[in-house]
Amino acid sequence: LSQSFVNELSLMASLSHPNIIQFLGFVEDMDKADARIILPWEANGNVRDFLKSGEWDIPERVSLIQDTANGLEYLHTHDPPICHGDLKSLNILVNSSCQAVITDFGSARLTSTQAKFNCSTSALTLTGPAYSLRWTAPE
Repeated sequence: LSQSFVNELSLMASLSHPNIIQFLGFVEDMDKADARIILPWEANGNVRDFLKSGEWDIPERVSLIQDTANGLEYLHTHDPPICHGDLKSLNILVNSSCQAVITDFGSARLTSTQAKFNCSTSALTLTGPAYSLRWTAPE
């Protein structure tokens, strides 16, 4: 297993919050040098597709935003704090209760509790299929 995969596994195994995807385990095919993380199936898909699929009014949209904020608050107040590193609509799933859950912790990093919370890194993060780059507002 690659070090980044092991880091993602250990990080996910330490998380427990209603707005963070539940880590169930992993499987490894040693013959093919392949490993996969096992997560619950969220039939509503990601938040972008979920919102496109129906007539969702402001209260439902605000609820998904609040769920995401609650998940981020959990990550940022974790000991040590966790920076997700690739938060976007494709990495927020909607569960069967129509609650948002944050997933995809491949870019997540633990941050020092003694330093200011800082998600910046020299590494460029590209994820598919709708690539996302780390972004800072021009202000």
